[in-house]
Amino acid sequence: MRLRGALLAAVLTAAAAPGVAAAQPPAAAPTWISDGGEHISGAADLSDDGSQVTFQSYADLTGAPTPTTPPPSPAPSPTPTPTPTEAPPPPTQSPSPTETAVPRAASSQAREEGRQSHVYVRDRGRAATTLLSEPGAGHATAPSISGSGRLVSWVQRSGTETDILVADRDPDADGVLDEPGQRTVRRVTGTESDLRYQRVSGCFPLGRAGSNNGPCGPQLSADGSTLAFPGWLGPSSPALIPQIRFLDDLELAELVDFERPAGDVIDFRRSARAGYDERAEVGLLVEGDRAVQLRGVTIEGPGDAFRIDESSCTGTVEPGQRCVLDLVFEPDSNSCPADGEWHVHRAQLVTDATTPAGRAAYPIVADCWGGYQAFDSFAAPRQAPAEPCPAPDLSGLRPRLISDASGRGFGYQVADAGPVQLGRTDLVALEVGPFEGSRVTFSPPPDCSAQLVTPPPEQQLPGADRPEPCVAGRDTLLSSCTAYVLLRPTGIRTEVASLDLAGTVTRFVAEGLRSVVIARRDLSGTGDFAGPDAPPPAVVSVDDGGNRIHGIEPSISGDGRRVAFTSRLSGTPQVYVHDTDARGDRSYQPGSTELVSILPPAPPSPPPPPPPSPDVPAPPPPPPPAAGSPSLSAGGNRVAFRADDHVHLRDLAAATTVQVSDRFTLGHALSGDGTTVAFATPPGDVDPGGLRVRFLPDLDGGGVTETPAADAADAFLPAIDAHGRHIAFDTYAPLAGADENGTADVYLAERLPEVTLDPATVDFGPLPVDTISGPREVTVSNAGPGPLVITGTPLTGPFTAGDDNCGPALHRGRSCVISMTFAPTEQGPSTGTLTVSDLDADYTASLTGTGMVGGTGGPTPVDPDGDGLAAELVLDPPIAALGDAVLARGTEFPSNADVVLTWRPGLGRTTVTSDPAGAFTVSVLVFPEDRLGERVLVGTAGDVRVESPPFLVVAPAGQPPGFHNRG
Repeated sequence: MRLRGALLAAVLTAAAAPGVAAAQPPAAAPTWISDGGEHISGAADLSDDGSQVTFQSYADLTGAPTPTTPPPSPAPSPTPTPTPTEAPPPPTQSPSPTETAVPRAASSQAREEGRQSHVYVRDRGRAATTLLSEPGAGHATAPSISGSGRLVSWVQRSGTETDILVADRDPDADGVLDEPGQRTVRRVTGTESDLRYQRVSGCFPLGRAGSNNGPCGPQLSADGSTLAFPGWLGPSSPALIPQIRFLDDLELAELVDFERPAGDVIDFRRSARAGYDERAEVGLLVEGDRAVQLRGVTIEGPGDAFRIDESSCTGTVEPGQRCVLDLVFEPDSNSCPADGEWHVHRAQLVTDATTPAGRAAYPIVADCWGGYQAFDSFAAPRQAPAEPCPAPDLSGLRPRLISDASGRGFGYQVADAGPVQLGRTDLVALEVGPFEGSRVTFSPPPDCSAQLVTPPPEQQLPGADRPEPCVAGRDTLLSSCTAYVLLRPTGIRTEVASLDLAGTVTRFVAEGLRSVVIARRDLSGTGDFAGPDAPPPAVVSVDDGGNRIHGIEPSISGDGRRVAFTSRLSGTPQVYVHDTDARGDRSYQPGSTELVSILPPAPPSPPPPPPPSPDVPAPPPPPPPAAGSPSLSAGGNRVAFRADDHVHLRDLAAATTVQVSDRFTLGHALSGDGTTVAFATPPGDVDPGGLRVRFLPDLDGGGVTETPAADAADAFLPAIDAHGRHIAFDTYAPLAGADENGTADVYLAERLPEVTLDPATVDFGPLPVDTISGPREVTVSNAGPGPLVITGTPLTGPFTAGDDNCGPALHRGRSCVISMTFAPTEQGPSTGTLTVSDLDADYTASLTGTGMVGGTGGPTPVDPDGDGLAAELVLDPPIAALGDAVLARGTEFPSNADVVLTWRPGLGRTTVTSDPAGAFTVSVLVFPEDRLGERVLVGTAGDVRVESPPFLVVAPAGQPPGFHNRG
């Protein structure tokens, strides 16, 4: 409790007891959260007090009983293979290889059988399991819950649509969750207010912060005000599928191609020349089960060789229907000069829609030949040649073979390189040919985002029979060659480069993609993150300059202000924390972005040998190991992350990092108060593996590692509540007797406290009626493995609580002090009780005192030494402004006595010790936020109670007259 009056002397501080308790109570058996269901798959999350558990499942759990059988011994399981942290792929790609790091046979089987996953919440207080997602609406995965349990978010996948939903479990705000008919589910994404080209990744996570992939779903802040989720910005719509029909000059209805283009490229056939046009009918087919609202289609890009003649792509296009537009390519002599060469033209067909599902940018590409010109076009100016692309840096790159380039007819094929992250460089290779000897012609995009390169021999594809590299501008007699194309997209669009060999054209297609972390705020507190009054979404994976950077695996602070994420900003994946609110007004003004995955210093090693000669440079230092899977504390000042196969904890204020785990982990989670890290380890040669907990209050390398009742060898994916009392985790081990499904299930382990109150009885003795005693103290200590979560410290009887230094949780080996006073109002003995209330139990101390008949104005100042002088307390000077310091002087108090000083009216209270003559002097600071007007300082030592003369607190200079009276 912060003093709001004068700061008189030292205040009470927490007493740190030894790190290991002498005795521990038996740990509670884990609770089987899945309630007897089958095919449970991870991603559990807990409310702040652990009473609400949300998770995903393939089973119908709404009517299943809760098993209570004690757990048998866990069965052994194989050690999973470590895999590096990697970004979650877009929905159109195959699952990342890292998803095989833990056993997932049951989940895979459920998906193969066509079952959908659901999101549930378990209310432990009511022993009720509630289905939150709508049955039959698609896969519901990756749930996250707010601190109170009121809001739950998840990813919903149905057909081509992937959205984030939020359920408000208490719309009437009466504090009762899941009342019949009282639930509101809102869509956060897929709305008009989304970012342009925003997509939501499909999410079958290995779990919350700490899985090998990290969290792939939304993350709610504890206060429910902010939702952060990983998304990606890409030009390809999952719902609008382009279809092309070319219109011949003679037969306008000639069907040339009605297939989905490889790489979604709208490619004209290779026959246009200046003065003539080529026409195509482009249809945009709506897939999925949701209509698309189009506002129009435009062409973006250099030149005017492309145009749209007619279009029906406005308004509503229903699922299964398509709109049509007539696309024309009509080059002139300027864009197709008479030089006997083929010229490649590029543009983007851009759709404008009310939701991201209808927003797309499809590349248009066409060739024209200047060998034949219209008779009236020879006088037109020629196009200036493009500047050559700069020489690229190929160091460290290894080519990726494209082996399935699709033939498209009309003398060309498409080599689809897929999405490439902005800021990264990709090297792809394709064997082209056979062909007769010809010049190699490569036409890069104008921004040189694709280049034909010749890697050094050590960086080329292996194989003695591999064709030699294709070299642009070289006449070759080879029958085939290997095209090495360097891709480095510069924008969120799809670029096309053309390789021409003897009239055979290959289009290299690459889509610029950016994985980002997006945040939305809700000012209503109801989960309406996309409502009309909600602020627009913002990309919060940014650098210090506010520029968007690659970001995945979000974790969010309790108030939503800070977001931790993993990024390749420096090349190797590292963990960063960004302050989204530099001005403190929740306006998304970018603040600082701090690199936090800094490992502890390695022990000193012998210096490396000097280079053989001064001309040979010393080898560069090795890059830092990849880091990821951040888990941020509620205050945003601590973050746990995984690097070098271990879990580390970083304190941002102290700039200190300690290693938490001592071996490979299968997930970790940090408690909201930042003191406790839960992590799962696989079995090893000595360690049987299981769920571990480390308490690290000061990041001084200390703390206690222990194993709660969750020593299943295949425990993984922990989630932890605000103070580390409850830990949810996945396991294939049957820890409950009724768990016979053989699949991964969600369990909840509770770490119990062991609490003592000393003294257990407090006797205030006799005291005159209508007076207040001096303070008495009770020390609360916890020797158990789990935290004491203090929900209240009520008193009964004529006793009043004073200051205490007991926070919301009292961790293992810690103690705190509660002070009380006795104020009898009637004669005779009085009794009362001090109760320290925990989540599951109450701990009490008895209070007694006796009221004596006496004066009603409080104790009379006494004459301790009999010299006729009474105890006095004065403030010098007797008037001060807010923020000023004055002196408090006491005389004629009892010798060597503890004098309690109270600022009245107010909350400030402290203790000062008098000297042998009964005097003391202490400095007093009037807090800047203190109240104005007359104040009285009270000094109490046993039965001696003295009030100072009235002391006047005034406004400081610079404040207007009457400032303290303003409401």
